[in-house]
Amino acid sequence: QRRAKAHKHTRPTMQAAGGASTTTFFRKTRRKTVQKVIKEHYLRDDISCGSAACKACGQLAGASAAATSLEAHATYLVLDTNVVLNQIDLIENKAFGNVVVLSTVLDEVKHQNGTVYRRLREIVSTTDRHFYVFANENHRETFINRLPGESPNDRNDRAIRVACKWYQQHLPDMKVVLLTNDKANMEKAITDGLTAYTAHLYVKEFMGDHPELVDILVSASFDQPLDEDSTESASARKNKPNFKDYLPMTELMKGVQEGRYCQGPFRISRNNCTEASVPTPSPFDNKTPKEKRPADPFKLEGRDVLIQGRENMNRAVNSDIVVVEVFPPDQWRAESSLIVEEGRQAEAVQQNAKADEKNQKKAQPTGCVVGVIRRNWKPYCGSIQPPKSPNQQCLLFVPTDPRIPRIAIRSRQSATLTGKRIVVAVDSWEKNQSHPNGHYIRDLGVIGDKDSESEAILIQHDIPYHPFSQNVLQCLPPLPWQYDECMLKGRLDLRNVDICSIDPPGCKDIDDALSLVPLPNGNFQVGVHIADVSNFVREGTAIDREAAERGTTVYLADRRIDMLPKPLTEDICSLRSGVVRLAFSVLWEMTPQAGIVSTKYAKTVIKSVHSFTYAEAQMWIDDPHRTDSVARSLRELLKLSKILRDRRVDAGALMLASSEVHFTKDANYQPVDIELYKLRDTNGMVEEFMLLANIAVAEHIWKNFPNYALLRRHPTPDPKNFLWLQDILEQRGIILDTSCSKALARSLEDANDPSDPMINHLVRMMTTRCMSQAVYFSSGVVPYKDYWHYGLACGIYTHFTSPIRRYAGTLSFLPGTTMSL
Repeated sequence: QRRAKAHKHTRPTMQAAGGASTTTFFRKTRRKTVQKVIKEHYLRDDISCGSAACKACGQLAGASAAATSLEAHATYLVLDTNVVLNQIDLIENKAFGNVVVLSTVLDEVKHQNGTVYRRLREIVSTTDRHFYVFANENHRETFINRLPGESPNDRNDRAIRVACKWYQQHLPDMKVVLLTNDKANMEKAITDGLTAYTAHLYVKEFMGDHPELVDILVSASFDQPLDEDSTESASARKNKPNFKDYLPMTELMKGVQEGRYCQGPFRISRNNCTEASVPTPSPFDNKTPKEKRPADPFKLEGRDVLIQGRENMNRAVNSDIVVVEVFPPDQWRAESSLIVEEGRQAEAVQQNAKADEKNQKKAQPTGCVVGVIRRNWKPYCGSIQPPKSPNQQCLLFVPTDPRIPRIAIRSRQSATLTGKRIVVAVDSWEKNQSHPNGHYIRDLGVIGDKDSESEAILIQHDIPYHPFSQNVLQCLPPLPWQYDECMLKGRLDLRNVDICSIDPPGCKDIDDALSLVPLPNGNFQVGVHIADVSNFVREGTAIDREAAERGTTVYLADRRIDMLPKPLTEDICSLRSGVVRLAFSVLWEMTPQAGIVSTKYAKTVIKSVHSFTYAEAQMWIDDPHRTDSVARSLRELLKLSKILRDRRVDAGALMLASSEVHFTKDANYQPVDIELYKLRDTNGMVEEFMLLANIAVAEHIWKNFPNYALLRRHPTPDPKNFLWLQDILEQRGIILDTSCSKALARSLEDANDPSDPMINHLVRMMTTRCMSQAVYFSSGVVPYKDYWHYGLACGIYTHFTSPIRRYAGTLSFLPGTTMSL
């Protein structure tokens, strides 16, 4: 924006001398003054080409010499930006190797698609793939200046061709191929004497020993529509839809600003694939100036807009950001109560029409999609519809997620893929096509197989599960890890305190522990001790970036997808008994009535005396013959936790039921039985002190860093979220008061039916579905009154505990952002 304003005041001059390119220009500042700007771009001669066949680059000395990544006697592929952005699934296939990734391409991909950029970086970090990043923008012979009148895109295309030409001349005995799907760039490359192919042509002509790659290729659309060998019925082909064209982006933005259209995420119903909703902005309070309030001609007042029928959905896919035109009020309809699956849309339209007549009193704003702001397509898991013949190539992919439409793909492996769980990506959806076009990515395994279904779950929920790269593992200290005295400098030594951990059976990533020490004045020193992960996860390192991308540890029935590598979570940071570990501790002086006299925060060094399971800790508490200090401490901790719990309930904290199950597995980790997880008093004891620590740390970091403390809030749920549940409960004579959290908690306590002892548990479970989503936020961007955590009934909260398996907890430890020690 500054450059655009300063265009008339800019006088660029370029010169390259002494290994640096200098750009000088003038710009107009916000204060209407003219400022001279000089930028220097340094160039080098010692950047390696990365080829094992190059003796010249192999002789480069010093740290500036790049490691060899490209194999000798191989064809080197130079990728254009459009190939990376559109064919990342193809590039991830292990058949592709010896690839040169130019820094020009890497920067373009980074700015255009963060997801593809991360996937490309992961490939590059895998040494056996032989991908090499060549810093062509810093090499004296490959850096180019932008010509007068040349667009940035044309300049980058020319930089790619120059780098490719350099490789061709630098390695005359090697075959260097430019892969580009840009027609103009290819024509210029051929004119320059380069060998260039489209991705499609290269795969079909030179990678015939990998026929599966043809299916992975992304194409804008099929060469021809689905024909007689397709799985579509004759009636479906006869009644092909003719969706409306999307409006131009300028018209969409203008309509949103004027209030004629609404913009929001497209959310398809899980029960009815022909219905969706788009949330509208919440109404502003009276303090908001009228000129800043968005136009609302239909008086939506924050209500969702209902989209009914495929034509009105207009090719939008779940999670897309769409623009909706709202129909006049006389066309508003009620949400259907029918369960409609993919393939029964025509029947659903007739049934919806009948339902409208009965439910017109519950009509809500209705509309249609007129444009898509951003597609949020991703890889989808599912299976192919059984083909009619073994040689059929036009197939229909049926996603496991009922909200996703069936996807038309082409594959020559129909016989092989039948009965398999596969992954497919969407390429396009034209207005005259019943289904979006896509391409096959890979096969996960047989449908119903535990491993393939588990992987499908991970993919469907966007959970990163790839192995940790060497760059990440290199951030770990060598094993076996031993502390040295310099690490303990400045830490409070609590190794003589009886500290113990309480976790589920088989837990290895122990990141919290408790302690209680009687004081001479009759009070207690109560401590919550959390593993100091930040001592090993430094800000900005590869392991920190990986943890930030994963966000949390994910637990499946048969495996755990770690946020951090196992050497860290199960050994170095795990607060196992009998070993010295580094920790962050919150220490309270607490009265026998759980009154807090003082709070202290400290970096500590601890040595746990016992690692309990919840059942073992309960046995120690209940055994009257155990009179040692650990048993006495556990009993006092349990008494204090019950007082804390009662206080939270009195304040309006919600106790919502969440049934947890435990799988019994055999020697091969195959599940053989299932049972409900039994909760004990010790579960609640640990929970109360973890909550207390999180609240205390939240108050502390907000006090010291009021503008950028990382906190967590739970917004008050919208009363309309409870309407369906209230209607059901009223039939049983149960009234659900949702005026505030305390009233709701009281209603849940009274929600009983003498004829059904499980009703209270079920009501609490269903109430959980009515809650709004708790969110992280920075304290400086939200008013203090909105810090409130509805479910916990506390004014301020954060996630300080569980840093091993929750990145928000790791952030609470970073220097300069939390503890002021």
